[in-house]
Amino acid sequence: MDASQASDRPASNRPASDRGASDRRASDRHWNLALFGYGLIGLSAVVAAHPQAYLFGKIMSVPGWAPDLPFGMGFHELVGFAFLAPIAWLSRGTAAALRGLLFCLLLTPLPALLRFAADPGQWHSGLPINLAFNYLWIQLSCVAPALAVLVPRLALALGRRLRRGRTGANGEG
Repeated sequence: MDASQASDRPASNRPASDRGASDRRASDRHWNLALFGYGLIGLSAVVAAHPQAYLFGKIMSVPGWAPDLPFGMGFHELVGFAFLAPIAWLSRGTAAALRGLLFCLLLTPLPALLRFAADPGQWHSGLPINLAFNYLWIQLSCVAPALAVLVPRLALALGRRLRRGRTGANGEG
């Protein structure tokens, strides 16, 4: 029986080696999805709870405890790092980490923008442009922490790939 016919059989009838790989992939997908959910829900909740800290304005107000952060770390960096680092560092696979961070960054601003758009004081002809600008502004404040957690992950993956390529080319083990 070839591999295409084996995949058509129910999981219980497949050889144990096929079931193990399939179960591992499903487990990896669930793990990556849980990390993505943690990052997206957490970061979106903070952005929605403190929109004045993320939306564009002449005065940016942050929570009262934010000035006490160590090492000159800002509110945006701490929150972004806390919610994006698990996606970047704990995802099973570099592609999953990239995908999780990208989708998290794309979806995070939506709750704050919905809250902004629900304000009757913002209902005027410039609302669509304000929403687009604020979307980009929130992205800008979240990109630095995302890059700070992604660059080490990519560097490690590149190092592993180069080391694996070097040992494979020389025939050394």
